[in-house]
Amino acid sequence: MAESIAFDIAAELIIKFSSRALSQVGLWWNLKHDLNDLKRTVRTIKAVLLDAEEKSVTDNLVKVWLEELKDVLYDADDLLDDFSTEALRKDLLGGNKLTKELEIVNCTELEYMDDNSPKGSQGEPESFFRSLKHLKVESCPNMKSWWRTTKPIDDDSNEDDTTVMGTSTVAFPSLSPLEIKDCPLTSMPLYPSLDGRLELVNTSLRPLKQTMKMNMNAKTPSSSTSSLPLSKLKFFLVDNIEGLDTHTLDECLQHLTGLEGLEIRDCKNVDFEGMQWEHLINLPTLSLATFPNLTSLPEWIQHLINLQRLSLVDFPNLTSLPDEMHCLTNLQRLNIREVPQLDIDADWYKIAHIPSVTHFDGPGFF
Repeated sequence: MAESIAFDIAAELIIKFSSRALSQVGLWWNLKHDLNDLKRTVRTIKAVLLDAEEKSVTDNLVKVWLEELKDVLYDADDLLDDFSTEALRKDLLGGNKLTKELEIVNCTELEYMDDNSPKGSQGEPESFFRSLKHLKVESCPNMKSWWRTTKPIDDDSNEDDTTVMGTSTVAFPSLSPLEIKDCPLTSMPLYPSLDGRLELVNTSLRPLKQTMKMNMNAKTPSSSTSSLPLSKLKFFLVDNIEGLDTHTLDECLQHLTGLEGLEIRDCKNVDFEGMQWEHLINLPTLSLATFPNLTSLPEWIQHLINLQRLSLVDFPNLTSLPDEMHCLTNLQRLNIREVPQLDIDADWYKIAHIPSVTHFDGPGFF
């Protein structure tokens, strides 16, 4: 019903009116009084809509009015989204260099954050937002670049070039957790010093590849593994990254010498049998999910002798566990979900030494 839909829109609008971003817009542009008036109007409309829904309005003229009201609320919703996006950009780029946490979420119209091009010269990385500790970019389907540019971003011909868009010279120096999810971000400040979590979900591979190659252009290259980009990273999640193949994943994992947790989901071009396992020998936590074509676990898993937690999720064709599971003497927890063809009873002798084993056929992540 029109009144029900419009009611929901009005409820969302009231939440947006209370957001910090919109409050900032009101202060910057001297619109605080106008926004408060609009907020009161929307609340009144919400009350009228609730009354109309409870009375099950049948009058045709009222129905037409409700449809028109719904369209007006949609327009107001779009306007507030534009205000919030502009507030976010102004807050970040208007001199607030002490920002420690930044979340850019559900900005469906956002295409870029910065009107300026990245600065700096090759081989001299420029620090970008020194105080920023936590960055999350999620559900921004039109944000392909951090910077506004006329250069075609969809052209992947130079995706291995670390100087693409000049990004090799711009990097976050203090970032700890970084999350990029459901956002085709191909050009952004890089993150070689990241020392916490890196979560990449349904996004571009390019910034990661450029970050890994930053040391190639350093003025004073070092052979120490601690100087490699991402060598301090503790947790790495990669999920549905187009173009991520076995070779690229191997190259990346060689950098992650301090890794404590690795989670790989839905990477269609990764051949686990062909992966190099040597750089994972000290890994304590491994999670694998959504590999429909995998019928058996790779043989190299027996070499992960320091593994303490292993999770297997959504392996529809996995029929058995390898005999070498008994080699994982430090394994404390094994979680198995959505592996319908696995006969856990038949394989129990392979995993009986593990203190905690969870086997669940229903959907859900670990």
